[in-house]
Amino acid sequence: MTDRERVVYRLLVGVIILTSVVAAMATYLASCNDSAWESLNAVVDDVSIIPARHWALGSDFPDLTAIYFFWVCPVFPASVAAFATRLWTPNNIFRVGRTASFELKFGLGSLLMLAIGLSMLWSMDGEEVLGVPIGRRLADLLMLGWLPFAMGGCATGLGVIGLRRLFGPSTPMREY
Repeated sequence: MTDRERVVYRLLVGVIILTSVVAAMATYLASCNDSAWESLNAVVDDVSIIPARHWALGSDFPDLTAIYFFWVCPVFPASVAAFATRLWTPNNIFRVGRTASFELKFGLGSLLMLAIGLSMLWSMDGEEVLGVPIGRRLADLLMLGWLPFAMGGCATGLGVIGLRRLFGPSTPMREY
């Protein structure tokens, strides 16, 4: 990784952490304060491009979960970008052992990871995605609610990186 890539990677990890903290604080504030509850619900309703209400359909407290999912949704693109920044190096896959079957398997695997990552958000209904009942306890929502977003982001990043390495220009190995 170059110095610029390290800085971008650290900034993206900071965005993931900051977004998770802001989402946790907004959710906790909404659960304690009625005026904050009304204001944050109004924000979620006004910005309909983020389908937070859809993601929170299966939750036991859908309004609070929608507020959380609204504020934590930047974790997905930041995870994709951080994962891609970390592994986005020149294409130095060994050209000697690269056969048609290898390229087919690598391409299908990359497309599968891309499809899994992108479909994770649409398959969530605010319920036990990871087997943890995040819709029943506020603490579980605050601690583990961001995890499906990050996992989907990393899977999407892995698919993008695989396709880039498969179709990208081949360069010789760099010496560091």
